[in-house]
Amino acid sequence: MGLLLDNFPRKDNAGLRVGVIGLGVGTLAAYGHAGDYYRLYEIDPAVIALSRGNSPMFTFVRDSQAKTDIVQGDARIIMQDEAERGERQNFDVLVVDAFSSDSIPVHLLTREAVDLYLKHLRGSKSVIAFHISCNSIDLRPLMIALSREYHFATLDVHGTDQNGIENAWVLVSADPQMLEMPALAKAGSPVEATRTIRMWTDNYSNLYELLVGWSF
Repeated sequence: MGLLLDNFPRKDNAGLRVGVIGLGVGTLAAYGHAGDYYRLYEIDPAVIALSRGNSPMFTFVRDSQAKTDIVQGDARIIMQDEAERGERQNFDVLVVDAFSSDSIPVHLLTREAVDLYLKHLRGSKSVIAFHISCNSIDLRPLMIALSREYHFATLDVHGTDQNGIENAWVLVSADPQMLEMPALAKAGSPVEATRTIRMWTDNYSNLYELLVGWSF
């Protein structure tokens, strides 16, 4: 995410509009520049409390150079309400980072969810970033299904930390050039998977076929 946010082209020095689904400790806000706007959606009030108040445990949001708003509630419901009110957020980057350990928020990964995300993007040069790090479930086949459904270009950027834990992101965009920025292209490659699956919808999803080490 640092590579994407630091290298995202800024037209006429205009600020970026960044949406983040899943606050965590607010780390991504540290990448905000003056003039940027970060809208952070978080369902858990206890998580929000760690970054708010006079003496927050985590200060990334407070210390960000960007203007920030934390919105409490289920991101999909809130974004649907915003769209229905005509409050399109025009995000240059939308980050889907709402996973907790190996818990998969299926309702944030369906066709209907992506249709909603598209309503809140600024345009074809916008990028959606999915944080797919998971020990037991490989979401890459779903990312390929998504890219085929929407004719998105994809970039798989991953590595391991000092503890051997994988940190994996998949970036998608309607404009392939957005994923060909040198810093990104050097760090990643198009998404590959060993199996093909159906695109998930609100009426259909199948976690079993994504279990690591299983074959169907």
